Amino acid sequence: MLFLSMTEGTVPRWLWLVPLAILVPETVLDIRKKTVMVFPIILGSITGIVINLAAGNGIMKLLAGCIPGLFLLLVSLLAKDCIGKGDGEITVMIGLFLGFTETVWVLFFALVTAMVFCLGLLVTKRAGRKSRIPFVPFLLAGMIIRAGTILC
Repeated sequence: MLFLSMTEGTVPRWLWLVPLAILVPETVLDIRKKTVMVFPIILGSITGIVINLAAGNGIMKLLAGCIPGLFLLLVSLLAKDCIGKGDGEITVMIGLFLGFTETVWVLFFALVTAMVFCLGLLVTKRAGRKSRIPFVPFLLAGMIIRAGTILC
């Protein structure tokens, strides 16, 4: 219950539960088929916008929250086969809920977790340098790790 009552700025911590609930099935789908469902991402994004506007957060905060995801989308377009568009879309949705700073932290923990995982795969020779891995599970891990660091 402590998690649900904590707030940072004007966004209550329970808002973390919405993108987490979307990330769980998206993670399963990304692992199994290396794809994501667009409809939950769109619905989550709309929900994030409505909740933040209702809480009195301005458009600038919403736009700032989208920056990390828009960066991933740009990387997806410029460096094909480097990162999927779905990863950027999900990060935009996360940003609409959590704002810029929290989304950067989530992305940081996701990237570190992915790096450790990939190093393990390379060392054990279970994957090569050109192997592709799903990134949504690491976004989920990044959110869980960041939530844990806030509670400590």
